[in-house]
Amino acid sequence: MKMKTYKADTLNEAMSQVKSDLGPEAVILKTKKSRQNFLGKNREVIEVTAALEDKLYEKPSKVQEEVFENSAGIYSRAGVNSISSSHKTEQLNKPLRPNGRHTLNGILSPERFNGNRNQEVRSLPTDETLSPHFDKQIEKLHGDFKKLLTKVTHIEQSLEQLDYEKIIPEFQPLYHYLIRCDFGDLMARELMVALANVVPESKRNDRKYVEKVLKRIVSNRIQKPHPFRIKKGRSNLFFLVGTTGVGKSTTISKLCGVYHYEKNLKVGVISIDHYKLGAYEQMFLLCRSMDVPFESVYTSSEFETALDNLSDCDVIFVDTYGGVLSDNEKLLELNTLIEKYKPEEVVLTLSCTMRSKDQLSIYSKFKDSKVSSFVFSKVDESDSLGCVYQTSLSAGVPISYLGNGPQVPDNLLEAESSELASMILKSGGVFESY
Repeated sequence: MKMKTYKADTLNEAMSQVKSDLGPEAVILKTKKSRQNFLGKNREVIEVTAALEDKLYEKPSKVQEEVFENSAGIYSRAGVNSISSSHKTEQLNKPLRPNGRHTLNGILSPERFNGNRNQEVRSLPTDETLSPHFDKQIEKLHGDFKKLLTKVTHIEQSLEQLDYEKIIPEFQPLYHYLIRCDFGDLMARELMVALANVVPESKRNDRKYVEKVLKRIVSNRIQKPHPFRIKKGRSNLFFLVGTTGVGKSTTISKLCGVYHYEKNLKVGVISIDHYKLGAYEQMFLLCRSMDVPFESVYTSSEFETALDNLSDCDVIFVDTYGGVLSDNEKLLELNTLIEKYKPEEVVLTLSCTMRSKDQLSIYSKFKDSKVSSFVFSKVDESDSLGCVYQTSLSAGVPISYLGNGPQVPDNLLEAESSELASMILKSGGVFESY
């Protein structure tokens, strides 16, 4: 393997050197800032360490095991007789390339790259190893099913009870509009029943009075906002999780601005997202523009080193991989990391352009990540915010922040019950139809 380190004033210049010297298939191993003495003066430079395997695309001269490919990756097991000869030939003729870190043409799995193609092939689990695993999974699914059945029964009982509580005619237009604004049928009914119990008959057609009362009910019912609690004298660790494209990186940059400039705290960022194209470069440039130290890691040991490097920071935000829901192995690695380092918060970022049922589906998949609060992004891009109310209440998870625009750090609002209730009810023109 050919390995070299390149130095330049900017990241783009260093990348150009790598591409010119090693070609587009070069693997980026490490990127860091350093200081260099030039003509008696110290200046900051970017160091990029890159490598290129000597025989990247040559087929192996001798294959001792049969190779096949499935949805999880490449596996092998000696003596597999069920694979047809044509399929074996087709798979063996495919060029192998390292499952590795960044390449200039794409992003590959960092855990599997170690420079040795033979170690890229893993053993297929045997029946003996799979049996205990499946037993545990079946037991867990049985427990989850019982919990789900209990919740469904409770919801059915609640709906039956609410059916007897007739929604008064004056409030029916408001009820139907809440449904269209993604409050959900059950929660819209509960709000109408609560409204009928509080609003006197003489005031039911008084729009301003009804609006004031409903705002108070929503404010009281919504999960109590949960701003980040910063403990003095230590580094406070915050993991931001979520699917690709919901705005985790943008939210982190806004949080950096708030805690660095407005709260006068020392902030650091660690990125473990090496799969989304351009994620590293985006976060690197954002942190540099705000003079926030930035660490990019690939392994658990590198994460430990990054924490040591940022030990003087009051707050450390961790940017995570957004594609974990489609990769159980990556999700398990994320949850293992969270379990090991026990952050102050695990914050799930959800986009307001999603429906509540989609938000709740994502939350259920992140449940083992021990989500402690929500950040709702893209508030400015949504026609209605009923999903914020329904998702927070259904999940029983409080809201910490809302992102309402692209400006960093201005377009980030700390959640507050009364203001949140006003935003939710004004979105989509809830009272314009009443």
